[in-house]
Amino acid sequence: MDAFAGIETTELRPATKRRLARMARERRFKGVFHPGSSGWPPLLVGRKRQAERINGLLEELLAPPAASRDIHAVTLHGPRGAGKTVLLDMVKRALGDNPQGVGVLGIAGTELTGMAAVAEAARALVPADGTTTTTKTGGVNLGLGKGGISSSESKPDGMAGAGGVANALRRFHEVRGERPLFVVDEAHAASSEALGALLNGLQMLNGEGSPCGAILAGTPDLIGVLRRAKATWYLDRSREARLVPVGSIGDADCALAIRAPLDAMGIKHDQRALNEAARWCSGNPYFTQALGAAALEAAARCAGRKADFSAGGPVWERFRSLAHGRYGEAWQNLDDLGLTGCARQLGALWRWAEGEQGLSLNSRMVQSAVNSGVRNPPVDVEPALSAQEAHTHFQHLGLLWSPSALPEGPWELGLPSFFDFVEERYRDPRWNHYNKTLNALVEDESAFIPADGLEASPAP
Repeated sequence: MDAFAGIETTELRPATKRRLARMARERRFKGVFHPGSSGWPPLLVGRKRQAERINGLLEELLAPPAASRDIHAVTLHGPRGAGKTVLLDMVKRALGDNPQGVGVLGIAGTELTGMAAVAEAARALVPADGTTTTTKTGGVNLGLGKGGISSSESKPDGMAGAGGVANALRRFHEVRGERPLFVVDEAHAASSEALGALLNGLQMLNGEGSPCGAILAGTPDLIGVLRRAKATWYLDRSREARLVPVGSIGDADCALAIRAPLDAMGIKHDQRALNEAARWCSGNPYFTQALGAAALEAAARCAGRKADFSAGGPVWERFRSLAHGRYGEAWQNLDDLGLTGCARQLGALWRWAEGEQGLSLNSRMVQSAVNSGVRNPPVDVEPALSAQEAHTHFQHLGLLWSPSALPEGPWELGLPSFFDFVEERYRDPRWNHYNKTLNALVEDESAFIPADGLEASPAP
């Protein structure tokens, strides 16, 4: 697959190269790389599996109708900054003009706060005059609207709400002549009750042979929301096909995502230095975009339009500033709750298990590391959360997650370089408040890091 929704996945198209070269001639070095979810990258790398699964979903929706009690759905779950919103925006763009007979219904999880919100969204699908309003991406606007579901269908009951959604989608298909596709970003912010009603409504229609689908995207918290929803079948059937993790990408992909635009813009750089610099990103797409932006910023200030990727150079300095801003937010959150010790122990576990032993992190290892951090908080600090609550909070921050979505793991650190930042802070004499705690944390490591490494076993 060389492109997804019009964005190249292996190499830049000639038209894209010409656009980037023109921007360089005009000295426009901003707007090429987009840290965060504010725009599309010039090259979408490391997302072949996700793109194939989304394309497969669209093919399912366009296939001849067939009776099925299952729904066509994809759930993108992973840490913040992994590019989930970018994938959703690309789907909306690809279907913006609805050339394929699929109508995009975009809604944010923050809007699905309860059954009343689901009922309102369902009403908005069916404008009273039979017309539709479109958003910038061509989807249907789920704002306030009038429409045709009965009061009995908007009662605070899961299946009644599902019936209202199903009726509205039937009407939507009649008016638009398109098969509906719900695209829900920040789905982890939705209430379980509302998300369950939405999914059950989609299942009703598919059970009648009327294809409709959903693409949900959210942080690792989304899995817990789905488990609490009254749509337990959603995680029980076709689990592996439906749950699609969106995590880190490889160092080679990070380097490619930066190198291709720089080459197109005529930015000079040392290839070997760039490959080494790509490791700074820890495979995080947000940091990959930040490194690209730092490179262009440095090149814009250099008379020879060169991006110096050497450690300690101008690109490194700018990237380090951007990265530490991100680290600082996470650190402050954990520090306020007395959980920095947990972060230090998780980092120590990760370096031992993956770096020294080549092991995955299983649930016992992870929980023991978190327990150790709670037992040994920073000096004169009382942890505000229990060990189990702390474990959940690290998932909420996207610092810890299970790509398989299984409670037993294996687990991964969402942003490994953050845990290196924590280790540096604990070992830095200038941070005496934390430095004093380090000895206690090191002594407690035997609880989850066997001295000889023989007691540990790979995660299932």
